[in-house]
Parts: sequence; structure tokens; C-alpha cells
Amino acid sequence: MDELLNEHEQGERVRSWLRSNALSIFGGIAIGIAAIGGYKWWQGKQLAEGKAQAQVFEQFQADLLSKPEEALQRYASLPKDTPYSALAGLGVAKAQVETGKAADAITTLRGLDSDDPGVAALIEQRLARLLVDEGKPAEALPLVRDAEDAGALDVLGDAQKALGKPDEARKAYQSALAKLEGNSLQRQVLEAKLAQLDSPPPASPKAAEQTETSTPANDTESASSTAEKAG
Repeated sequence: MDELLNEHEQGERVRSWLRSNALSIFGGIAIGIAAIGGYKWWQGKQLAEGKAQAQVFEQFQADLLSKPEEALQRYASLPKDTPYSALAGLGVAKAQVETGKAADAITTLRGLDSDDPGVAALIEQRLARLLVDEGKPAEALPLVRDAEDAGALDVLGDAQKALGKPDEARKAYQSALAKLEGNSLQRQVLEAKLAQLDSPPPASPKAAEQTETSTPANDTESASSTAEKAG
């Protein structure tokens, strides 16, 4: 009997506690449901925004190919805080180079940034390549000094070669080759660059002219000497 009373008392205590705390319990449940609903709404909003940003980027890339001048003018109005901003900038820099605006392409690349390590490395590599091509290897060198992939090592070699450091260039080219397999075009280009480093420099036009003009004179002197001896 005591056990039954104890169970009855315990049940009454539970019911009493529930009555006293019903508002807090249901309030907590409501907050939890609202939080879940809010998170799902936020997640859906993020997905919708991401999809819209991707569509804008895809259209911009298409415009760069079909009507580059118009797309280049519109670039400044594109959002700069999306995951596609840096990719759009890379496309713009490429179009600027192709339309003879290398200086503008350098400015564009210098203004790009990305939280993605791969994209950030690509930006630095393309900027370094463009700086080397524009005769600024000293500015390119810091961008690829710690290069690890074949493409960046290739640019590093070109920068070192342009700075008059053939040994450093050779080392960079060889490191790039070690990362490539098969007989790809990039490998063939690197092998050609190495062969060029190892071959003697071509004679200057002035030296070649001097060689050509001196040969007939030497032949004439030799012929005269032979004639005198015969006489």
C-alpha cells in the first residue's frame, strides 16, 4: 500500500511540476521549432542566392566570349563579394590581354583576391606570367618564388632566365619537368627551354658580319702569299 501511495504521490508531483512549467516547456518547443524553420529558410535563401550568382557569372563569361568590349565595361558593376568574383576577374584579365590591354590586365589581376587556395595560386601565377611577358621579371619573382606546381615553376624559370640567372632557371625547369608525366605539350616546351639554356648563345649580327668580311681578305692574303712563293 505504501508503495502504491508513493507511486501516486510521485505521479502527483510530476503532474504538478508539468502544470507549473508548462509555459516554459511549450515556449522552448516553440522556439526550437522556430529556430529549425528559420535555419531552413536561411539555408533556402542562401541556395537561391548562390544559384542566382552562378547564373550571373555564367552569363558574364559567355558575354566575354561573344562581346568582350561590352562585358569589360560591365565588369565594374558585378558584385565583388561572391565566390565567383575572382573567377570573373581572371576571365576579364584574359580578355584584356587578348584585346591588347596587358597593362589593364595586370591591374585587374592585382586587384583580385580569393579565399580558395587554388584560385589564389592561379591568380598569382597568371600575374607573374604577364609580368614576365611585359618585361618585369623582378616583380614576378616574389609571386612564384615558392612555386610547387609545374605551371608556376615554368614561370619561375622564365623569370630567372630573364634576370640573367640561367642556373636558377634550369633548376626551376627541371623541377617542373619532374612533376609532369607522358609527352605533353607543356613537357615539350620545357625541354625546349632547357635545350636553349644549354646551347651556346648565337653570334651577334655584328660579329657575323666581321667573320664574313674577314674571310675573303684572309683568302686573298693567302693567295698572294702563294703566288709570291711560286714567283
